[in-house]
Amino acid sequence: MPKKSSGSFSFQKLISLILRHRILLIIAAFFVYLFFFDEYNLKTRIKVSQSHSRLTSQKENYKKLIEEAKQDKADLESNYEKFAREKYRMSREDEDIFIIETKKREEK
Repeated sequence: MPKKSSGSFSFQKLISLILRHRILLIIAAFFVYLFFFDEYNLKTRIKVSQSHSRLTSQKENYKKLIEEAKQDKADLESNYEKFAREKYRMSREDEDIFIIETKKREEK
């Protein structure tokens, strides 16, 4: 009778292991398929998630710009001369314009 070494892994042991844990292997194979080979694999899901977050932030920025445009429109409709003087620094022929700019402190 041939002597079996304890360190070797025989084909019969492999078959026995597969048969004992076939459900786990099937589940593992299913998840590998889903994560790497499916139409909506992990790489695609990450790209979609990044795109969604980028578009959400752009949406918020556009909402702010729309609110500013609505405020400018209301200012223009209420007093177009004041709006032109403040936004575009327009003046009458006999006027001088002095622009005073304040520096904003940067918060750390």
